[in-house]
Amino acid sequence: MTEETCPDAHEDFQDTYRRHNVVKLTFILGSLVLLVAAIAYGMTIGDRRIEFFDVYGILWDHICGRTYDLADPRYWDDFVLWQERLPRVLGGVFIGMALSVAGAGMQAILRNPLADPYTTGISSGAMTGVTIALVLGINVAFFSESYSLIFFAFVCGLIPSAVIIGLSKFRGTSPATLILAGLAMSFMFSALCQLLLLGAEAETVQETYRWMNGTLNNIRIGQIPLLMAVSVVCCAFFFAVTKQLNLIGAGDNSAKSLGLDTDRFRNLCLVIVSVMVGVSVSMVGIVGFVGLVVPHICRYFVGNDNRFIVPASMVFGALLLVFSDIISKMLTDTGMPVGVVLNFIGGPMFLLLIIRQRRDLW
Repeated sequence: MTEETCPDAHEDFQDTYRRHNVVKLTFILGSLVLLVAAIAYGMTIGDRRIEFFDVYGILWDHICGRTYDLADPRYWDDFVLWQERLPRVLGGVFIGMALSVAGAGMQAILRNPLADPYTTGISSGAMTGVTIALVLGINVAFFSESYSLIFFAFVCGLIPSAVIIGLSKFRGTSPATLILAGLAMSFMFSALCQLLLLGAEAETVQETYRWMNGTLNNIRIGQIPLLMAVSVVCCAFFFAVTKQLNLIGAGDNSAKSLGLDTDRFRNLCLVIVSVMVGVSVSMVGIVGFVGLVVPHICRYFVGNDNRFIVPASMVFGALLLVFSDIISKMLTDTGMPVGVVLNFIGGPMFLLLIIRQRRDLW
């Protein structure tokens, strides 16, 4: 029995493992295909109609250096795509990547399904930094206005991270306690934002309000290289440490027994998350539910292995934000804040996930 059945059982296990990996890769590749289509479709929406199948051709011709006369209609197609629509779509792609991977990383290192940049107060801290810079008109020396916003967002986003790091060092501190501390920080930062806006001018209040709701309207082509660099490098970091994320998800004691310095690793991850969130919030404002919902959706299809969750979150997070922006542009001519659309989409999705998990427990 042992000689004949054990090889068969081993082969069955390998076949099951391969099938599961095929499902995971299919989800990631399918999301990638949908993302490519969504990017093209998102750039067809606007006052000037551009055909779906012409979008990537126009972009490729521009990359190859092709130019047109001012009277040529293709000149204006090229101008509208590169200067107006491409920055907005790429902003959605890279910010969706950053926030979803940040959420997946935080849920792993804090071992809490409710952890994300918003529930831990990092987004609110970054938003407070942006509000301080906008209302008080403060700019960092030798920095432009946009880079000053990024600086203030990053510094204030580090404050909740520092609180979480400090609390995690106390013996007996549970992951739920860290989330509650993050929520308390979020409330305090929100109150500070409201206090700053009470004495601000109406124009500043309106501009800050748009930031608080999250909007892709303000992204310009010159901001894309920095956003792309931060998102790609930070996502690559989390992809490189998926083994450590799996270890720390099993518990600090187990991870330490396998040689992982959990405190140092957790602190490093929180700093990286602060960078990702600071840059994202400084450019588009608060975009909720991406970091919270996307990792849960990905876990439903790819399981609990962070080697698959991180890349799946990258692609699906970008897809969700681009899709939400498409809906916002369809609803209004100027584009409804994408944060509002995400709240309508993310709220029911998260509720369905909760109901499904409870049903599985019953």
